[in-house]
Amino acid sequence: MDGKLRRLITDILHSGAAALETVVTRLHAVDDRLTAAERKIETIAEGTNRTTETLDEAQSVIHALDHSDQSIHAAHAQFVAFEGLMSEIARRVQVLSEIADQSNILAVNATLEAARAGERGKGFQVVADAMRALARQSATASLEIGDLLDDGTHRITQYRTEAEEASRKSSEAMVTARRSFSHLRENALHIQREAGEAVDLFREQLGSLQRLLTETKTRAEDHSGASSEILDAIADTAIQHVDPAEALTLIERAQVVDVRTPEEFRTDIGRIRRAINVPIGEDLPDGLRRLGRSKPILFVCRRGGRSARAARIALELGFEQVWNLKLGMEGWQAARLPMDEP
Repeated sequence: MDGKLRRLITDILHSGAAALETVVTRLHAVDDRLTAAERKIETIAEGTNRTTETLDEAQSVIHALDHSDQSIHAAHAQFVAFEGLMSEIARRVQVLSEIADQSNILAVNATLEAARAGERGKGFQVVADAMRALARQSATASLEIGDLLDDGTHRITQYRTEAEEASRKSSEAMVTARRSFSHLRENALHIQREAGEAVDLFREQLGSLQRLLTETKTRAEDHSGASSEILDAIADTAIQHVDPAEALTLIERAQVVDVRTPEEFRTDIGRIRRAINVPIGEDLPDGLRRLGRSKPILFVCRRGGRSARAARIALELGFEQVWNLKLGMEGWQAARLPMDEP
C-alpha cells in the first residue's frame, strides 16, 4: 500500500477511534448521571411513602382529640349530676330547718305548760329548755349548711356552665378537625397517587434510556475495537489482539492492565485476577510509566475498544510486548474463564 495512502487511512482511523473513545467516555458519564437520577427517584418514592406515615400519625392525633372531647362531655355530665345532688341535699336541709322550727314551737308550748303546772311542771321545763337549745342548734346548723350549699351550688353551676361551653367548643373543634383532616388526607393521597404515577413513569423512561445507553455504548465499543484492529493491521503495529483462551496463557507472565473507569472496575461484570486498574485518559501514560517497560502487558476493557487504544499508547511509550484482549471482559465472561466477581 502506498505510504501516503497508508498514513491517510491511519490518520482517519486514529481520529475515528479517538472520537469513539470520547463518545464511550461521555456515555459512561451519562450512565453515572442516570444512576444518580435513579437514586433521587427512589428518595422521592420514599418521601411519598412517608406521607402515608404522617397521615397515620395525624389520624392518631385526631383519635386522641376525640378521646379528650369525650372526657369533656363526661365531665359536663358529672357536673350536671352533682348539681342535681346538691339540690336534693338543699331540699333535705330545708326539711331539717322546718323540723327545728317545729321543735322550737313545741319547746315554747312545753314552757307554757310547765309554768301553768307550777312545781309539778319543773320536769317539763327542763325538757323544754333542752328542746329549745336543740332547735336553736339545728336552726343554726341548717343555716350554715344552707349557706355552704348555696355557695357550692353556685360554684357547681358555674363549673357546669364552663364545662358545657368547653364541651360545645370541643365538639365544634372536633367537627372542624375531622373535616380539615378529611380534606388533608384526600389531598395528600391525591398528591401521593400523582407522585407515584410520575415516579413510575420516570422509572420507565429511565429504564428505556439506560437500555438505549447500554446498547449505544456496546455498539460504540464494538466499532472502536474493530477500528483499532483495522488500524493496527494497516499500520503494521506490534499489538497482538488475542482471544480469551490465548489471553489465559499470558496472564501468568504478563501484567494485566484494566483500563475501564474505577467504577466499572469495581462494579461491572467482573475483572481478571491480579489485574490492576489504570483508567484510559490523560493519566494513562504516567500510570504505564510507573509499571516499567520490562514486563509484557495485556490490556483489558469491557469489549476491547478502549484497551486497543491503550495498547497503541503503550507502544508509543516504548513498550515492546503488548497484547489486547479481543471482546474484552464480556468475551472472557462468555468463555467462563476464572475472574473476580464485582
